[in-house]
Amino acid sequence: MGLRERKRQATRLCIEDTATRLFLEHSFDQVTLDEICADAGVSRRTFFNYFSSKDHVATGSLPPPLDEPAFEYVAKLNPQPDAAGGAQRDAFFAELLNFTGSLRAKHSATEEICALNPELSKAVAQRRAKIMLHNPTLAAAKLGTYEQLRSRLRDAVASNLKAYPNHRVTPADPGAEPLSLDDQALCIVSAITSALWTSSILATQEGRPVTLNRIHATTAALAQVYRGCASSSTPPRKGHHTP
Repeated sequence: MGLRERKRQATRLCIEDTATRLFLEHSFDQVTLDEICADAGVSRRTFFNYFSSKDHVATGSLPPPLDEPAFEYVAKLNPQPDAAGGAQRDAFFAELLNFTGSLRAKHSATEEICALNPELSKAVAQRRAKIMLHNPTLAAAKLGTYEQLRSRLRDAVASNLKAYPNHRVTPADPGAEPLSLDDQALCIVSAITSALWTSSILATQEGRPVTLNRIHATTAALAQVYRGCASSSTPPRKGHHTP
């Protein structure tokens, strides 16, 4: 990292440190943007070079929206299985996770910022968690962005399942009630976004950026839970009703 970029990252971290500290010392609503800038020793113009609003500096990076090119990419995604003979559906799931995970990682705190001052980066991340705990509106807004992403991603995946039947989720039990394409898309997207959200929580706790490696590790852990739940549950057969 060059000297100029190092200075940029240091300025960003200084603003984050100042803002999150003031929000906890006073309250999010009471602290003004001018107070943040004055305490951090930067102008409003400099602040807006890094953050779009007071909410932004309080909550940190948000998941990116699924724009039209990304929507089309997911809708037409049809990767080939690996040479080991894996299922085409599994190849689709893996590539979908890689794509959405890469988008999320790009909008996370960078490795450079964390490396610049690991302890301070961790403190900022932990403060943000407390700020959202004390300000449900901020937390709800951040969750809302995830819901928007999930809704948009669900539509793209549903289009994909319609075009590529081999990507569809089939019941393990032939007698089980089949899911509609929309319901299958929701299941797929819920699993993907669960991995992204859990990775974000873990990264916040550790004061580290969300990386694709972290997302894959989290997905593997969640997969063990899902497999255990699936193996220990017996869904009712079609036409059978439990009391």
